[in-house]
Amino acid sequence: MLVADEWCADNRYDAKGYYTSTQADKPFLPLGPRYDSWEAFGALMNETKSIIPASSQRKYAFNAIFSKSTSAGRALLEKVIQKEGDSLSSFVQIAPKWRADPNNPRNELADSTTYMKTLLESTFTLSPSGHNPECYRLFEAVEAGSIPVIALDKDYREHACKDSLSHWLNAPIVIVESWNEVMPTLQRMLEHPGELDKRQADLRAWRWGTSKRFVSVMKSGLKYESRFHAEGNELSQWAVTSS
Repeated sequence: MLVADEWCADNRYDAKGYYTSTQADKPFLPLGPRYDSWEAFGALMNETKSIIPASSQRKYAFNAIFSKSTSAGRALLEKVIQKEGDSLSSFVQIAPKWRADPNNPRNELADSTTYMKTLLESTFTLSPSGHNPECYRLFEAVEAGSIPVIALDKDYREHACKDSLSHWLNAPIVIVESWNEVMPTLQRMLEHPGELDKRQADLRAWRWGTSKRFVSVMKSGLKYESRFHAEGNELSQWAVTSS
C-alpha cells in the first residue's frame, strides 16, 4: 500500500509518496503532477500542438502561485516579491489560505488552466516548501518547461521529511540558500538566454531519463517486494541517486 504522507510520520506502509532519509528503507514513488493540473496541461498542449516555448522566449521571467498558509517560508517569499519582484516581469497570485479545489470560483487560488498556462509562459517557477518541501509544482513546472526554483532554507532543513529534495539536487533547476537571494540570481541568469534554453533542454532530458529508469523498475510489477528485500530497496536507491 502507498501512503501520501506529507509529513513522513507513518512508516506502516509498503511505499511512500515522499522521500525521507529517516525512512530510507521504504521505497517511494515520484509524486508527479496533480491530476487537475495534468488534465489542464493536456488540453493546453492540444491547443498549441504540443509546443513547449523556449525559456528565452517566455512572457514572464517568473511566476509565484501559491497559498502562504502552509509554511512560514512562503510568507517570507511573499515579502521578497513585494520588495524586489517589480524588477522582473512576473505573474504573482498568492492566496492567504490553502484550499483543496483550485477550481472553486469562491476561493482565491488560480484555477488549473490559468495555473498551467502561466507555467508555460514563465521562464522560472518559484517553488517554496509547503506541507512538504517537495510538491506537485516541481513536477508541473518541469512538464511545462519552466525551470523550478527551490530554497534550501529553514523550512527545508527542519522538515520532518528530512532530505526530501535530495533527488532534485543534481537536476538542472535553480537552488538558492534563502529566498532573499532569488531576485538577483534570476536577474543574472536572464542575461544569458542561450544558457537558459540549454538548462531547459537539460531539465527535460533529466526528467525523461529519470522517468525511464523508474519505469524499468516498475515493469517488474508484483515482484517489487521480493526485489526490494533481495536488492536493498532498488527503487528507493534509484530515486535518491538519480540525476
